Amino acid sequence: MKTEHILIATSDVFLGPLLQRALQAQGYETTLCETAAAALAQLTGRKAALLIVDLALSDDTGWGLLRQARARGLLAPHATEQGDPCLPVILLSANPLQVWHRAELRPLACLPRLCPLGAVLRLVARACARQRGEQVAHSSALPDTERLASEEWLYA
Repeated sequence: MKTEHILIATSDVFLGPLLQRALQAQGYETTLCETAAAALAQLTGRKAALLIVDLALSDDTGWGLLRQARARGLLAPHATEQGDPCLPVILLSANPLQVWHRAELRPLACLPRLCPLGAVLRLVARACARQRGEQVAHSSALPDTERLASEEWLYA
């Protein structure tokens, strides 16, 4: 079985390595980028199955990275209902996200940076299965990302 490649873009010295180790333990191949420029170079040079973006990067915002990727044709809007091919994106943020930001780039999920690691791993597994063309049934075990993103205590 071919291992999916997950690109992680974060400049957080604790979060990045934690995500990388957890995903590698699940059998995924990962690349950790600390800057938007490095992430764009990776997206240009190597196909990824999923992009995990922390909105706080050292050289740009995660929004800037996603806008540049879209402008270069590296990122299509997430549209699972129509079955359009796209690069799924999971956004991580320390602050609540504005609705218009979500509407602009339509990520697979918007999660707080301090969400349970299991929630991220389940979303990654589901997105990769969908990329392989497997049917993915809705599961109550998957995180309700809208509820997670709206709970203010997660950002305290």
